[in-house]
Amino acid sequence: MNFNSHRWSLAKGHMGNVGVDAPAEDFDLAKTYHAFEHKGRLVDGRRITILTKGTRYKYGEAIRVLHVFEAVETGTVVHVMGPKTVYGEYLDAKLVSKEKPQVFNYSGLIVPSPAVDFNYEISTYTFMDLGQHTIQWKGGDEPFQNTQGLESNMIKLEIVKP
Repeated sequence: MNFNSHRWSLAKGHMGNVGVDAPAEDFDLAKTYHAFEHKGRLVDGRRITILTKGTRYKYGEAIRVLHVFEAVETGTVVHVMGPKTVYGEYLDAKLVSKEKPQVFNYSGLIVPSPAVDFNYEISTYTFMDLGQHTIQWKGGDEPFQNTQGLESNMIKLEIVKP
């Protein structure tokens, strides 16, 4: 598998030392979440989901992946400040994200559930080979968001000639 990867946030993020805003297309994609039919499986009233603009991309075209945590029942707190690092992201069943650190620090806004959190880094991949690929997020074991054991939907991509 041959690809390039970058990360930034739907909120205000960073590329290197430079602050950047997510493009309008990312906000438009996030607005479709409520109607998205293929969300991650609910486990104890929580789920994680990934979204992309499409599933068919041209060779070398950027594929942006939004990450969403949702707590649908009351009784959970949701840590909505970000951008939070994405751990446990897999391309073609191979881990491609950073390793989970031993210690997590969070000192931001907490809201009661039900709530939806989009404030994760946005992964951007550019594939340099044609064919089928998959992307899935497997929770990242973040103790402050309680995503342990959650698996997102799987997105199946097709990379075609330009």
